[in-house]
Amino acid sequence: MVVEGENVSYKDGEPFFVFVNSNHNFDELTSLICEELEVNRSEFGLDIKMKYPNARGYKVLSLNNDKSLKALWASVYQMNASSMDLYISLIPIQQPRNLFTNMLNQAMRGENPLLSAPFSSNSVDQEQYDLNSNDDESDEDEDELLMNESDDECEDLVTPSAPTIEFSRVPSIDLEYVNRWCGKMDPGPDDGTILHLQSTHRSQAIWEGEELKPLTLRGHMKAFKAFKVPEAVLTYVNNTQFRGITRFCYVPLDADLITALVERWRQETHTFHLPFGETTVTLQDVAMLFGLRISGRPVTGSSEGGWLNLCVRLLGATPSIKAIKGSKLKLTWLHDNFQNVANINSQYQLHCHVRAYLLYLFGALLFPDKSGSTVSLIYLPLLENLDQIDDISWGSGVLACLYRNLCKATKVDCFEIAGPLLLLQVWSWERVSIGRPDIVRSRVPRQAGVAYPLGSQVLTGLDPLGCKWLRVQWGFKDHRLELVVIRDLLDKIVELQFVWQPYTPSVVQHLSPICVQDQAEGTVIAPLICFEMVEWHFPNRCTRQFGWQQMILEMGSTCTRLHGISRKGDWSGNYETMHQESIAKWENRMSKIVEPGLPFCGLMSFDDEYFEWYNAITHRIITPLSQTVNDDYEDHHYYYPTAADFQILTQASMVTYNTTEQMISNMPDDIPLAQYAMIEKMRNMSLNSLVNTGQEHLINYQEPRPPSPPRYDFRHLAHRQQVMTQESEEAESSQRTRKKGKKRN
Repeated sequence: MVVEGENVSYKDGEPFFVFVNSNHNFDELTSLICEELEVNRSEFGLDIKMKYPNARGYKVLSLNNDKSLKALWASVYQMNASSMDLYISLIPIQQPRNLFTNMLNQAMRGENPLLSAPFSSNSVDQEQYDLNSNDDESDEDEDELLMNESDDECEDLVTPSAPTIEFSRVPSIDLEYVNRWCGKMDPGPDDGTILHLQSTHRSQAIWEGEELKPLTLRGHMKAFKAFKVPEAVLTYVNNTQFRGITRFCYVPLDADLITALVERWRQETHTFHLPFGETTVTLQDVAMLFGLRISGRPVTGSSEGGWLNLCVRLLGATPSIKAIKGSKLKLTWLHDNFQNVANINSQYQLHCHVRAYLLYLFGALLFPDKSGSTVSLIYLPLLENLDQIDDISWGSGVLACLYRNLCKATKVDCFEIAGPLLLLQVWSWERVSIGRPDIVRSRVPRQAGVAYPLGSQVLTGLDPLGCKWLRVQWGFKDHRLELVVIRDLLDKIVELQFVWQPYTPSVVQHLSPICVQDQAEGTVIAPLICFEMVEWHFPNRCTRQFGWQQMILEMGSTCTRLHGISRKGDWSGNYETMHQESIAKWENRMSKIVEPGLPFCGLMSFDDEYFEWYNAITHRIITPLSQTVNDDYEDHHYYYPTAADFQILTQASMVTYNTTEQMISNMPDDIPLAQYAMIEKMRNMSLNSLVNTGQEHLINYQEPRPPSPPRYDFRHLAHRQQVMTQESEEAESSQRTRKKGKKRN
């Protein structure tokens, strides 16, 4: 096509005729032209130009979509013409050299098979926005032409505008295509020697598409808030290690946050498995947050019955038949009989009220069970001599109770959880930014001239760190996050969102001395004991919490067989005798303590050998590809599953590796060395990416063949056909015989 001023002509071309009408769309017109020229549309593209009339003559416009085709018909009607000249050039289509180019071309056409909701771009003339085009003058002339056009219809039909991308909804992944084309992403573990209980873990069921609701939290914190403690009793308790616990009032528990943490808990290691490594609630955390002692004899004893007489002797009152059942005592009975007592006239009465209050504290906060309304009397004998209650390691007992309840809750068929969940929640708030509320202001006025370094509710030198979350009006940004959102955020959490060492010297100096009294025992590797519960404490799996670099660990046993021991059925016996070996290990705990390692400062390098080992033994991701947020979640447009991103990146690495591997295998000898080095580098980088994320099983993945048709035993079919033929002949012969008999009669 030659353009000379206002004249447009075409040279070196052959004319042909195509009969169309105004009912044809652009795709049908293109098909007719290709049929007439006998060309394959997958091999050649059509560059179609038309002479668009205006007041000064004609102008060249591209014909490439339905809107421009309507403009063509408008010009035909305007000139009362029966035909129109189109100028067509064949443009060879370069075949994509790899799957990336193919996928890109499909995405630009809106045909990417990985996305069931691809993006759409609205534009009239794609040539105007061709990145390789330098014809700026043509664009300006065309704008001027359209601005001066008097025909309103044509002006509406052909209006240049920048292409816009519409993200009306988040693309969803076509799982069937992904699994067939790329292979199913494996969340791990690759090495099942450590997480050998993965098949029965909640995370496995979630990954396989089962929708598990948040766990029901069993606790009695509201009842604890309602207990009005006599002043004399509170004064006595404040002189024990339970002083910090008595300061805790009602703190709402976040079921979604706790459930998300349970999904990360592994009973094989007693740690939470996060993307950057293992972490756990340690004895150090119990001492710092709750102010409970680590040192001392374990929480254990006998369970030999006589509960009613025990209440009479140590509580000074006889529970009603409805208030006591076996070893379970109703909290309402303690509430009604031991709160707001005006006169405590003797030392015996004072001790009875102290025991009743501590027993209430055990059932509501430290050792709550799944009953929802009772406390076990098994703890009452340990309170007989109140002068010796500080000689007991209540901190290790509380941590054992938390570990046991976390382990039980990881089962797929478990729908509720009990135990000291406030400890778990406060631990998460101190260390993890996800799900942490914002402390807005105090509900009590600050005193002028008084410094509050840890919050207005922490009494310097008297309280544990957990008290900083008390009696404050705290709120979340927007509102609490749903379980699916927290689960996904934990899938992609990074080290910068986790506080490895929150107990800095500037914080510790304001805490109660009891919080740091037993810090030397915070890193012992020993069994934690609470009557029937024996759970191992492994601080060596999370040494970064103590300021040391994490090392690769051998497999350690948490003795999960001990989970079968319970108090169901009011078992009667002596736990000290049953767990004699574990008690001996606890008493000898200082002989097995984690030795300080290399100082840990900042973040571990991503290529550290620990991460290579950890990625092979952990369950890397929990949120399945099919996970979507509920429609009633207001901020759903902020949510996008990490699993989808991980799968797409895995696909990209896999395709890059396979493509570069094929290129290296078929590479000619005369290829420049620089190009060969670049291709080999891409191959090695993609290979390392797959190996480090545990997806090396996708290398050289072959799309599975369709199932072969079932094989038939033709000899059996032939025999069956023969039998059927014989039966048919016999039936026909019998029928003819009956007919002949009827005729004779």
